[in-house]
Amino acid sequence: MRLVLLALLLSQVALAQPVRVEADPEAGFYWPFYYAVPAELPEGPVRVLVVPNNSGQLDDDLAVQEASVVKDLPFDLKHFGAPLGWVVLEPVFPRPKSNWTCYTHALDRDTLLTRRPELERLDLQLLAMIDHLPLERAIQPKVYLMGFSASGMFANRFTLLHPDRVAAAAIGSPGGWPLVPLEQFQGERLRYPLGVGDWLDMTGQPFPLEAVQRVPMFFFLGDQDENDSLPYRDGYEAQDEELADKLLGATPVARWPVAERLYREAGCQARFKLYPGVDHKMTREMRDDIVEFFRSGSTETARARPGRE
Repeated sequence: MRLVLLALLLSQVALAQPVRVEADPEAGFYWPFYYAVPAELPEGPVRVLVVPNNSGQLDDDLAVQEASVVKDLPFDLKHFGAPLGWVVLEPVFPRPKSNWTCYTHALDRDTLLTRRPELERLDLQLLAMIDHLPLERAIQPKVYLMGFSASGMFANRFTLLHPDRVAAAAIGSPGGWPLVPLEQFQGERLRYPLGVGDWLDMTGQPFPLEAVQRVPMFFFLGDQDENDSLPYRDGYEAQDEELADKLLGATPVARWPVAERLYREAGCQARFKLYPGVDHKMTREMRDDIVEFFRSGSTETARARPGRE
């Protein structure tokens, strides 16, 4: 596996030049991360696009997840980072087979509640990675989030957990249902990750609705996409699946307008788009729409944090 990882690194050097940053538990992150810098960076504070990793593979060997990041990062730099002139950061979070109910790549309920030090609060570990990105240039303190499938779930949930650190988020096919910023629907409490009905118990903090309302979000899904995490116990508990089927709909596409309505009722800046004839994949049209979404909303100015020596 190490030889495969090395080969992937060498094959991508000319295109993306990914840089590996070692895990640093004292700094708050137990796993390595990678970043890549486009050939041209605009003047001013550097903007960072964070793409949570998602290999789709359960494996206790971290090299499996690392190889996936090394493969994905050049693609994400080419199609998103380079057109926007942004640095791309991707964590190497594990997806342990020995602890399969923790759907780490989706930031599920078990992952948010675990007290295993190396897996605890992966959202905070990602923040620590962002804050230790070793660039010499000043960095925009609010990052951009993008994810598809499990990483879309992570991006969605991270955005609601830390809206004060997110400039905008593009969220694709988020596992059958996006986390919605409401405590209840039709008299039923929506637990995490259906909603925020038990937010204080989960996070120790009140839900930051006003901050969430300020974050532009773009949700996208193919109208033939049947990828659904709700029936699987690594993504949702049975009681949440049953409630979703009763209140929200039986399929990802059926639930889509319900999610759109709930985000609208919560006062959020959220756009939902269905792509005709598309199943569980990210198309060129989706990629172009993501770039345009980020480009149109990236004029926000914020005080930059200094670069790191």
